[in-house]
Amino acid sequence: MDPLVTSIFNSCWDLGRKFFYWTFDGYIQPKKDFEPLWNETKVINSIGNKPILKSQNKTAQTQVYTFTIPVGLTIDNFIRNKAALAQYLHEDPKNIRIELANNMATVTIYDTSKLNFDYKEYKFDYKAKEMKVPIGINLKTFETVYWNPTSPNECHLLIGGSTGAGKSVCLNVIMEYLINRKDVELWLQDTKLVDLTEYEKAPQTKVYNEGTNYSIETVKALTDEMASRYAYLKSKGYKNFNECPKKNKPKHIFLVIEELASFNPKEDKEFYKELAEILAKGRAAAITVILTTQAPYADILPGVLKNNINTIIGLKTRTQEASKVICGDYEALVNLRGKGHGKLFNATGEQEIQVFNL
Repeated sequence: MDPLVTSIFNSCWDLGRKFFYWTFDGYIQPKKDFEPLWNETKVINSIGNKPILKSQNKTAQTQVYTFTIPVGLTIDNFIRNKAALAQYLHEDPKNIRIELANNMATVTIYDTSKLNFDYKEYKFDYKAKEMKVPIGINLKTFETVYWNPTSPNECHLLIGGSTGAGKSVCLNVIMEYLINRKDVELWLQDTKLVDLTEYEKAPQTKVYNEGTNYSIETVKALTDEMASRYAYLKSKGYKNFNECPKKNKPKHIFLVIEELASFNPKEDKEFYKELAEILAKGRAAAITVILTTQAPYADILPGVLKNNINTIIGLKTRTQEASKVICGDYEALVNLRGKGHGKLFNATGEQEIQVFNL
């Protein structure tokens, strides 16, 4: 064959091969051999059977391996060897999740550089009757996660995490939804003068206070509004405003306190007392409280407040104690990656989420 023809043929073949693997990357992959790992870690049952790789699937954000679990072994055998598995796969253990699904072990590796879900790329119905506030993406199902403040099981929200964990972004994602609804009224206490300043002039904003200024006056005014709304419900025979005809419904009030740690329970007793009253009775009066904190100490977030908060977004914490105060679990938040990687806790359970980027 002519050398020139051979050269052209080889070049075309090499180009075609590269194009094929580039096009089908994530669909056709050589199966990884885990045999050496199982031998090294002794993940073998009494008759010598080892886990078998049944499938491996790649998406834009994850690589998922699914293994059989031989008789005599359990998912715990995989979990105990997570560090060895991570080393074998050249991955950070924090980016790996191991769980039981359909009697098989699934090992999911997250590409943290690609876990970036832009709020603006999704479409949300701001006119829907049901108020569903988008928070982020469920990292197990990759479906959108919502908070429904009108639900009796989800009323009031706490967002907690250390500096840089994504608390401000999470709050702004929620605010972005609220300022696009016409049935919302905002009462804002902007203690840090950073996260809420852009909403001061929003049509939905009725109250905007800087720092801790007028905080007592604001919560007192809101308890008065709550009492007025309860009087109306009683006069009409309604239990809450969900039973009220749309034409007679008042706007849903959101009291947003950005950084609860700006208040001292020992010095600001009156403020805490009024806030506790709103948390305890606000739901039926269509009043919802959103609290944020990067200093989750037990005295800052006492039980009298926390016991009436039905939804918690826990972001990365630096200490086990902070994790415990936020969500009741010493370990749940300390191993998160940060930057919006968190856990949503409500009446339906716990979800691992990635907060939308905004």
